[in-house]
Amino acid sequence: FGQGLTDSLFNQTQGFKNFENALTPAARAQSIFVGYNGGHVLPSVFPQGSGTSGDVCSATLAGGNFAALTIKFFNHTLKGMPDTLGAAEGRYHLATASNAACVDLASVEPNTTLTSPATVVTDAGPGGPQFVELATAGAGGLRVAGKVSLDATVTSTALDGRVFLALATGTSALDAKIVQANMLPLHVTGPTLDQSVAEVELPSVAVDVPAGQKLFLAVSPFADSFFGHGSRVPGAITLSALVVHLHQA
Repeated sequence: FGQGLTDSLFNQTQGFKNFENALTPAARAQSIFVGYNGGHVLPSVFPQGSGTSGDVCSATLAGGNFAALTIKFFNHTLKGMPDTLGAAEGRYHLATASNAACVDLASVEPNTTLTSPATVVTDAGPGGPQFVELATAGAGGLRVAGKVSLDATVTSTALDGRVFLALATGTSALDAKIVQANMLPLHVTGPTLDQSVAEVELPSVAVDVPAGQKLFLAVSPFADSFFGHGSRVPGAITLSALVVHLHQA
């Protein structure tokens, strides 16, 4: 089962849901999930995204591309040919944003919670992204791989407002880039005061944050991959009490 981590049309979380819901547990235990850098990819110029193309996981599992992995899987499953795929079954294999490593996971569910006391106020019209610091990678670096979601308190003066969300990495907010060039919207349907929202879906990721660099929550009133789908009416959207749930691998 292959799905692009940098896919702007069908994001990685949709791939996870298909793998988890379209297959029975017995079938899933004999199947392999591969997340690669590629798919329906837009430039992600604003906000600027990071990531590259490539399928390091198929190369790791089969010594080639996804087609080679597919043939190896069919030979293993249908013909009973001996190989090393048995240990890969029932697991998730995700290419990091740099395509330097394949992360092998039994689960992609969040296992870590990061919080921020910051309050983000964003104009629902034109405006640049803001980056809220969540963590600094220690000496061994920080690896995040799997599903990501946000809890927050929302206040909005917009009648039909949207902000776009993602994880980002960099040495500071000045050079932070969206992980794997993907964002997802938070839709606020009308003026609201201190509305609690929970488990707002952010793009799933696989990324290694080098030692000393930072992990951010990116909040933007505009994302070029959603051109024409921003807020309908100008107004300010405020996010506070930020809680990010992610899978630290």
